[in-house]
Formats: sequence, C-alpha cells, structure tokens
Amino acid sequence: MKKKNFNPIIDKFQPLAFHQCVKIFQAHDDWIVQEAPATPWYWWVSAVAWIYGLTSVGYSTGDFLTYCTKDVGTLVIGRKTFMRQAEHLIRQELAGKSVINQWRRVWQGENKNYVTLVKCIQETDLALLDEKEFIQLFKSFCQAYYKVEYLPLSNEFFIPYTDQLLKELMFKYPKYSEAIAGLVMPKKKSFMQKEEQELLVLKKLPKSKQKQALKKHAEKWYFITSGYDGAHTPSISELKHKMAGLKLKKQNMVEKKLPASILDHKTKVILKLTKKIADWKDERKRNNLIGSFFLDKFAREFSRRYNLPWRLVRYAIPAEFMEIKQGGQKFKNMLTKRAATGVAWGMSGFKYSGIFMGRQYEEIKKSITGLKQSEEILTGIAACPGKAFGRVHIIHNPTKEKIKAGEILVTSMTRPEFVPLIKKARAVLCDEGGLLSHAAIVSRELHIPCIVGMRHAMASLKDGDLVEVDANKGIVKKLK
Repeated sequence: MKKKNFNPIIDKFQPLAFHQCVKIFQAHDDWIVQEAPATPWYWWVSAVAWIYGLTSVGYSTGDFLTYCTKDVGTLVIGRKTFMRQAEHLIRQELAGKSVINQWRRVWQGENKNYVTLVKCIQETDLALLDEKEFIQLFKSFCQAYYKVEYLPLSNEFFIPYTDQLLKELMFKYPKYSEAIAGLVMPKKKSFMQKEEQELLVLKKLPKSKQKQALKKHAEKWYFITSGYDGAHTPSISELKHKMAGLKLKKQNMVEKKLPASILDHKTKVILKLTKKIADWKDERKRNNLIGSFFLDKFAREFSRRYNLPWRLVRYAIPAEFMEIKQGGQKFKNMLTKRAATGVAWGMSGFKYSGIFMGRQYEEIKKSITGLKQSEEILTGIAACPGKAFGRVHIIHNPTKEKIKAGEILVTSMTRPEFVPLIKKARAVLCDEGGLLSHAAIVSRELHIPCIVGMRHAMASLKDGDLVEVDANKGIVKKLK
C-alpha cells in the first residue's frame, strides 16, 4: 500500500508477475504509445512517479509497460484510463472543489525542497563525500525528484480528453480552427523560450564579450539539453552555433476571434483548467531535465567509486544502487547483457515487475511494437496550420540522428532535444501528443505545419517517402 514518505529506490513494491504483464495487453483496446531517447537509470524514477505516485493520491494511471533498447525507450499506457481520470478531475473543478489547486499547493512546497537540494548537490564535489554521505545524498535526491514529478504528471490525463474536445469544436466550427487551437496554448513563456531570448541578447554583444557571457549562460542553463538518456551539457561552440541561428520571433499568427457564444460554461472551465495545467507542465519539464542531469552526475560517481563502466550504470535502475555498491561479476554481466539486448518492465498501481531480459523482454517488445499498425490514410490533430511537401525522415533519437533541411520530421513525440531538428523540418508529424504537447507549442511558435496524435505515422511511413502534409485538416497523403 501507499507510504507517506515513499522513496522509490528504498521502499518495496507489490510484485507484478510476467504473466500479469502479458495479460495487460488483453485488458486494453486503445493505447497511448510514446517513444523517447532513454535508458533505465534516467527513465525509472519518472515512471514510478507516473504510476505509483498518482495511484497514491487516488488517481491511478492504470497499467504501464515499457522497454528500452539501444538508448531508446518505448512505453504504452491505456488511453481510456486517462479519459476517465480527466473526467473525474473536471467534475471536481465544476463543483468548485479543485483537486489540481490542492495538488499544486502541495507541489510548491516540495518544489522548494527540490530546488534547495539541487543547489546543494551542484555545489558539492561528490568524490569528497564518504560512502555513507554519498549514498544518503543519493537517496535524498531520488525521493525529492520523485516528489516533484508525480503530481504535475496529472497533466497527461488531459491530453486525450482535451484533444477530443477541441477536435469536436474544430469540426463544428472549421473557420475558427486556429482560434480554437489557441485556446489551450500557454500564455507564459516556457523556460526554453526564456533561454533562447537570453541568447538573443548575448548575440548583440561585441565579439570580445560573447565568450565569457556564453560561459555564464551555459552554467545557468546546464540542464537544457539533458533527457532520459542522460546529461548533455551544451558546449560554448554549440551555444555559438545555436545563437547564430536564432532570429527575433515574428508576431503570432493572426487568428479569427472566437465568438463567445461558441463556448458553454463547462467548456470554458475545462479550457481554463487546461491552460493552468500547461504552465505546470512546463515547470515539471524543467525539473525533469534537472533530474536527469543530476541522476547522470550520480551515475558517473557510482561508476568511479565502484569501478563499473558508466555505460553499464545507465542500464541499472536507481533502486539497484546496493548491487552497484556491492559489485560482483554476476551483476556486471547482467548489466552488460541489458545494454546489449535491451530490458523491459511493467507497473500497475502499487505493483512493479522487476526487470525483464531475454525471452520475456522480447515478448513484451513484440507486443508493444505490434500495436503500431500501418495505415493508408493518415490523420491526426492539426496542431499548427499549413501545407508542405517533402521526404519523410523518421527520428528515434534526436541526439544521435540528423535531419536535412526541408524534410518531413516523423517521430513518436518530441521533447526539448528535438528543437534543432524541428527548425530544419518542413513539417512535423507525431504519433502521440495533442494541442498541449511540446511539438504543438514549438511548431506554432516557429510557424511550421504540424500534425499530432496520428497514432500510426511511424508504422505507415518510411524514410524517403514523398508525402503531402495538410496541417489545416490534419491529413497526410503518401505520394510515392
């Protein structure tokens, strides 16, 4: 059962057997499938927060299965569970009993603790700590990271719900589609927009002062390119290249004003709640990137202290810190196999399966990849209007793969590390995500045609396919 001061790397879970994980695939007929650059070390705490954390406050996300291979993680989770939880939270909002407001107040206190601890770790040379101090600091960090992760992840409930609502409004009032999409766009600047604005200011400095200014910028935004596959602190040369490509943003697209009569009271409440959650989502994403950065810092120190290659630590989970500490050839061999062939695991409520390898991993991977079916007619949610023709380029890992200018970027869903690729793309197509997703927000900012929530674009298209993208209607046609 739930524990008030739960720590994901110390406390025990209820068991989830392999055959129960297999049955999960039979329990759902509509799945959310997400993919991102990831290894277990950085992916695991966030996964626990999403499943165990929200279950502990009475809003279970249901069943979760994932696998990681070649530094890319793929997860599946039931879509209908998200819809039910969103409906329940909306009923509370309409009744004047905002659960989200209560959670936000709790989170603000935990966030202060997290920021304070992160600053302390940033100023600490982990190599100078004795073993007891080092392990205790690692435990404290994982718990603090978990506590700022789980409540904001409730925003995921609203993605399928809000997308369905807005899709119905767009179908009913097609001439106001852009204005309807704008209803859920966050008004506050995201942390990534703020970082780029600061770079634009540095761009105006004399060349003689830019190097020192960029050094300070890199120190302030040390986490900006980190992810579920580790820390990627930007170098001065990378920042220079990024800065050179930045331009002053154009004014937002002119949108038709939406008549007030179109929205009833319930819809207005839902959209107001959605905007509130969008701002919280951005704060959570910042904490998430910081979390990955410091998990990487700990991973490198575990590697140094216990003579275990860093690339293998990345395929452990934080809860296995004692196995890392104890060493042993058997555990090292197991991590070597994980890194070479991949791993999988499942979660459901307060249950966790442990790590699967070999035949069990292959069976879960096969079941997940089998959910991606090819389709001739590709449709999705129009996130940013426009039309485009181009060749498809499917991206799994944006830190390792490149895109040519003018290609059509196709992926599962985007994250901050995708931005340099999005800027080169003629259009962006995502299997998952909605009008509050990273891809939708960035594409609207850059005025790049974008369709999200396509479900089967990655399975239906291949590199080099010539396609016509109509992001006004959310339709993609394969031309060759």
